Parts: sequence; C-alpha cells; structure tokens
Amino acid sequence: SFVMKKLIRKHKTKDEEVDREVFNLACTAIESNLEEIVENLKKDRFLGDSDWSIVWRYIPVMTSETYWSRIHLYKIVLSNGESNEKDAKYRNLSHLPPKLRPLWLKYQHKF
Repeated sequence: SFVMKKLIRKHKTKDEEVDREVFNLACTAIESNLEEIVENLKKDRFLGDSDWSIVWRYIPVMTSETYWSRIHLYKIVLSNGESNEKDAKYRNLSHLPPKLRPLWLKYQHKF
C-alpha cells in the first residue's frame, strides 16, 4: 500500500510537469500568434495609429511570465502609479479596504 501510494504520487507529479510544460508551450504559441496579428493590425488603414500599449493591456494574458515579458518588451508601458516590482509585498495597498488586501496580494502574486 505504501509503495503504491509513492508510485502513484511520483506518476502524478510527472503528469503535472508534462501538463505544465504543454500549457507553457501553448501559451508561447498563442503569444506568438498575437504578436503576428498585432503587427498586421498596425498596417491597417483604420487601426494603424492606435495606442498599442493600451491595446496590449486589453489582450488577455495566460501566465504571469507573459505579462512581465510584455512589460519588459515595452508592449505594455506602466503608468506613474504602477510599479515594475514583481514582488507584491512591497506595493502600497493602503487605498484598499483591509478585508481586500490579502486577496489582492494573492492576485498580484499570481499575475
């Protein structure tokens, strides 16, 4: 019984690693397709003069790595009130009600 539990746990961990890798590869492929689509839209007669840093803010993000890579590649430009610091515990959350602060910290850490 003990050996079976260990084998099942080890197998499950490998499956989770494979699932995570497949998800990351899919996210990378989606981001590449988005970049190609945006480059084509920049050539569009009506949409070409859009503020693309604003457009990128509204395109959904699947992972935090994707979000931070968009910031580092200047696809998203942070405003004066935003911080480029990844660690949420250094952010000032005094403007939020006390009950929402822990939830917001979890959200910031996750994304």
